[in-house]
Amino acid sequence: MAIGLLIMSLSILPGLLAYGIDAYGTYQDWKYRSDLKQQIHQAMANQPDGQEDPDAIDRAATMVSRSIPRQRPAPGLVWTEMLSAAIFLVAYNAGLILLTSFENRYPDRLKAWRIASWIAAGAAGFVLLTVVAGAFNEIVQAIWATLVKLVAIASAIITWGYLRQLAKRIPHSTLARICAWLLLIPLLSFLKVFPFLGLWLIYEFAFAMQFLLVFYLPAAAVLLIIFANIFRRAAVSAEKSWQSETALTR
Repeated sequence: MAIGLLIMSLSILPGLLAYGIDAYGTYQDWKYRSDLKQQIHQAMANQPDGQEDPDAIDRAATMVSRSIPRQRPAPGLVWTEMLSAAIFLVAYNAGLILLTSFENRYPDRLKAWRIASWIAAGAAGFVLLTVVAGAFNEIVQAIWATLVKLVAIASAIITWGYLRQLAKRIPHSTLARICAWLLLIPLLSFLKVFPFLGLWLIYEFAFAMQFLLVFYLPAAAVLLIIFANIFRRAAVSAEKSWQSETALTR
């Protein structure tokens, strides 16, 4: 379990790289939409008083699209983002499988979380194959980022839900509360991926939410390392106890 947590924490490094490239693209899109709105407002303000021009918005949008064309990301950045995201997704879910491995406890109260981790790992493998098989396909390039985000969000929810149960077992109430709070961030990210669920504010402030991950990802890596250290010390202590008990029975 400790090894799995360390793998998960290290996988955040390529995840940060992919996120940085994605955040840059989000900034460019936000800047484009901001300039578009500014031009529209200016065009509407220049209309003569008492006259309505229903075509003013269309003309303003056409004007700004010509003067400030939407920039396409460089192919090298796209490839780097896709590769970094794939490495993150596969490594993180491999570590998650190790973390949620069967502990030979009866009854197995964490079975549901364990099954969920296997489903998330299978989804990660499917996304990886999809990205590799359709690297030169425009449709895949248009949807791969959404697929990666969905699997990453599901894996994060499983991670903090599982670790919260383990923190209660330790027991460590502070870590359990932190895991509960961290569960909210993937849920908000899920709502961002699906803005049509009615959460208009989350969609409008998507650019601001990008910066939330700047704090979330490093904090997640630190917390995973803390849990890994706790489990490593617990494993050493259990090994010593087992050796002492078996020595007494000989």
